[in-house]
Amino acid sequence: MRKLSWLVVAFLVFACAKDIGKNQIKRRDVLSAQRLMGVTFSKSEIDTMLNYLSSNRQGYDSMRKFSLPTSATPALYFDPRPSQFQSKNRQSTSDWKVPQEVTLPENDSEIAFLSVAELSTLIKFRKISSTRLTQIYINRLKKYKDTLQAVVTITEELAFKQARQADEEIAKGIDRGLLHGIPYGIKDLFAVPGYPTTWGAEPYRNQIINEKAAVVKRLEDAGAVLVAKLTTGALARGDVWFGGRTKIHGT
Repeated sequence: MRKLSWLVVAFLVFACAKDIGKNQIKRRDVLSAQRLMGVTFSKSEIDTMLNYLSSNRQGYDSMRKFSLPTSATPALYFDPRPSQFQSKNRQSTSDWKVPQEVTLPENDSEIAFLSVAELSTLIKFRKISSTRLTQIYINRLKKYKDTLQAVVTITEELAFKQARQADEEIAKGIDRGLLHGIPYGIKDLFAVPGYPTTWGAEPYRNQIINEKAAVVKRLEDAGAVLVAKLTTGALARGDVWFGGRTKIHGT
């Protein structure tokens, strides 16, 4: 709800942007907009907002160069499909091409770069435990965390709890599918109880939403193991977040 208020305040500021002229959008403009909304933001929240308002101002100015008649019918939905597009019938089941035989590499780095399908086979036939695989990835997350700037929170306690559960289930012959016991990371836009959901923005770096995002729940039901919440640009824009700038590649 608070994020929605943020967006509405931003809209109100831009709605008045014609009157601002060439002047920079200032704090007083945001204060006026938030009074109209009946909400209050902290200094750090307004600072974050000002950065986006200033950088996006050019985009709004460019849109105003297009003359749109009042008779134009508003778009009711967006359909990216080309005209005459026909969807193909798909099989009800997917062939993930999971190999039946995979040799476990001796080196942890080689293990880390195996495909999900290969790792799934190793776990299914108990050539490697989910707990060991989880440890390998957590070690790498800790090692390269500062180098890549791609991780906000390592969910170590939760990860080992889920990995141990996966190992116990597999030992009992329970098979949840391809992702059973596979470690994964998820963008820090998705809420996980007990861990911060920062949206990549400074004002929300300590925000904890004690709800479980639907996609997290579905991955959990599939037996996947959450090892980290990954960076996202502030409020899901770009690659700059409150901890730095996410690198696009690395070791």
